[in-house]
Amino acid sequence: RVRSSAASDVYKRQIDDLQSANSPTLHLFCFLATRLRNLPVLLVGTVQRAEGIPALQRLITLGRRHGDVHLLSLPPLSVEDVSMLTSFLGIASVSDTWAANTLPEWLYERSSGSPFIVAEIIAQLQTEGILTPNGNDLRLDVGRWRRWRATFSLPETTHDLVAWRLTNLAPNARILLNVLAVANLPLPYKLLREFPGIVGTNPSPPHRPPDGVARSTAVTASQSVAMQGASDQLLTTVEDLQARGLVIETDNELLALAHNLLRETLLHSLSQLRRQDIHRQLAGIIEQCPALSQHFPVRQVALHAVAGEDSERARQYGLQILDELVRDNANAQTATFLRHLYDLLAPTAAPDEMLRLTSALGRIHQSLGQLEEATSWHRQHLELADKLADLSARAAAHFELGELALVANDLSLIHISEPTRQAE
Repeated sequence: RVRSSAASDVYKRQIDDLQSANSPTLHLFCFLATRLRNLPVLLVGTVQRAEGIPALQRLITLGRRHGDVHLLSLPPLSVEDVSMLTSFLGIASVSDTWAANTLPEWLYERSSGSPFIVAEIIAQLQTEGILTPNGNDLRLDVGRWRRWRATFSLPETTHDLVAWRLTNLAPNARILLNVLAVANLPLPYKLLREFPGIVGTNPSPPHRPPDGVARSTAVTASQSVAMQGASDQLLTTVEDLQARGLVIETDNELLALAHNLLRETLLHSLSQLRRQDIHRQLAGIIEQCPALSQHFPVRQVALHAVAGEDSERARQYGLQILDELVRDNANAQTATFLRHLYDLLAPTAAPDEMLRLTSALGRIHQSLGQLEEATSWHRQHLELADKLADLSARAAAHFELGELALVANDLSLIHISEPTRQAE
C-alpha cells in the first residue's frame, strides 16, 4: 500500500507519540524506516527521549550509517507559541482580558514549554468546568481559575499526569476505560453496551400494571423505555470521554483509548484478578453474541479465555488455533500464550491434547531460536508418543529433535527412545 501510494507522489506518513507507543507500533516504525530507502516517502515519528527506547536507539545507530534516519531536535514551546495555541483554541474571558492574557504565561511556566503537558492541563481545565464551550471557542471562568490555580500542583511523573485526568470520572466511565485497556484493541459499541457495569441501572419506582394483556403491554413498554434510557446514558458517557480526550472513535465505528500511555496508567491501577475477570467476561460476551463473533477471530476469543483463566473456553478455542499461531505468529507473546494455555489445561487435558500442546511449544521455541526450551518440549512430546504408542507423533518428535541437532551441531540432542529401538 505504501509503495502504490508513493508511486504517484510524495507520501508522508506520521506515527505520533512514539514515546509511549507499544511494541508492535515501534516494530512497525523501525521496519518501515529501514525499507523505504528507494521510495519518495517521508516517515515522521516524534519522541521525547529516543535514547530511552532501545528499539529507536538501535534504529538511529543503524540508520545514520546508511543516511536513512535523521534525528532532529525541536525546542520547547515559547510563551509566544503557547499564546498562539490559546488563541487558536479561542480561549477568552468575557469579563477579564487580563486573565485571558495571563493564562498563556501561566501555562508556559507550569509546563516548561512541553506541548504534551500544556494539552493535558488544558484538558483538565475543561474537565473541571473552568474552560467551557462557547460556540467554537472556549470561555475561561476567571474566578474558578484563580481559586483552582492557587492549589494546583503538577503531578511528578507522566503517568501521574495521566492518572490526574482520570479523577472524578463516573464509575461506569472508569469501567469502560478499564475494559478498553485490558482488551488492548478497539471494541465495538455493542460489545461495551453488554459489559456489566458500563450501562448503569437506575431502580424504577414500584409499578402495578393492569391485569391480562394490558399487564404484558405495560411491562414491555417499561422495559423498552429502560433500555432506551440505558443506551442514552452510555452514549452520554462515551461523548464525555471523547470530549475529555480519553477515547477516540475509529473510522469503522470502534472505540479505542486515545494513546498507549493512558492504557499503561489504567492497567497499573488494576489488580491481576480484576484483569482476569474482564478478560473472562469479554470472552463470554463475544461467544454468546453471533453478531459480535463476526468482528472477532477465534484467536481473539482464545486470548481472552486464556488470560481470564477460563479453562473450558481456553480448551474450546485455544486448541483450534495452535497450528495457526505456530505458523503465522512465531513471537515471544505467542510462546507466553501457549505456555499459559498448557498450564491451564495440563491438569485435565486428554493425552491427545497434551501431544498437541507439547508439539506446539517445541515448534514455537524452535522458531524463536530457543534451542534448550525447544529440546525439552520435543522430548516431552516424544515421551508422550511412546506411552501412547503413537507412531506418527513419535516420528514427528524424532524429526524435530534431528533438526535441532543439526542447527545446534550437537548430535547428543538426537534421542532414540526405547520403544523406537525395539521397533527397529
